[in-house]
Amino acid sequence: MIELLEQRADGGSLCRAIWARQKAGPWAEALADLAGVLEAELEWLGDEERGRVRYAAGTSIQELLTGWRPEKLRAGKGVLEAFAKWMGTLEEWNLLDVCWELLVFERKHDRSFDDCSIPVYMVRRMGRLHGDLELERLELALSLAAEFENMSRWPDARWALADWDRDSALYFQALENDSYVVRGWAAKAIGRMFTVFRKRDSRELMEWFGDLEVKSPGVAGAFMCGAEWRYGGPLDALDRGFVRPWFLDVLRRSGKEPNVPHVQSLEFYAHEYFSHDADAIREMLKMGRNELAVMTATEDDAAMGTLREVLAEMAASDNPMLAQRIQRHLSR
Repeated sequence: MIELLEQRADGGSLCRAIWARQKAGPWAEALADLAGVLEAELEWLGDEERGRVRYAAGTSIQELLTGWRPEKLRAGKGVLEAFAKWMGTLEEWNLLDVCWELLVFERKHDRSFDDCSIPVYMVRRMGRLHGDLELERLELALSLAAEFENMSRWPDARWALADWDRDSALYFQALENDSYVVRGWAAKAIGRMFTVFRKRDSRELMEWFGDLEVKSPGVAGAFMCGAEWRYGGPLDALDRGFVRPWFLDVLRRSGKEPNVPHVQSLEFYAHEYFSHDADAIREMLKMGRNELAVMTATEDDAAMGTLREVLAEMAASDNPMLAQRIQRHLSR
């Protein structure tokens, strides 16, 4: 690794070396080498290539910290400082993902590996964990996620002790939290409880979450995720006459969804549901949801015949991103 840096190697060579170094071990030495990449100026690389190399090194350190590691070994101070400095440069959604994986790993191991939380606290001192990402709010979201995971393993005897009105109430209360991370996991937990209790009409609850999505983007998809839509849950009984207009109405009225770790978005479900529906894709374009339209139109190669006309329209668009991606899809 040091030799490649001294030789001012190109970004592709450095990335390949980083991934190989992550796997080669020894663990502590690999961490130190990867931290060295994060600290290097890399001044001979362009901004994009430099960012790609640092991302490869940063995510490799994350995987070493949260994967298998020799018993009782901890990352050194220099590694954690370099790693935290890199974390501080990330966009919010990416920073959330990294913090989440570090904190989840530490909690799964009874807080034995504090070298996972140390860089998180360093980033907080940099002023990056505020608003939706305040550490106290992340802690609450992590507790809701843990409760959801526990519910997924409850035996029938444990569910027999539960009560919908009593036990779902705290999750509905959490939907009022200021953090979208907390709201997303609260909605997912409600979805999980609903699959078991089915105490409310599915249409009524979907309409309620649709209206809430307009005010608080990121909850409708999370609810569907917890309710295991299309995996045998109660929402599967809803007919297309309800689901199709519901989807389009909510997408039309709501804003951009934030990314929440391990929670599927409404757009994710929409792009699968409408993958053979040309008119729905046209509606997405009218809404300005171009990325969703592209994902939907290119989701299933088996839909090429059905979507032929709308694909041609998109390929001829005066929007370069839209046209180029559809042209590449058609070419492939």
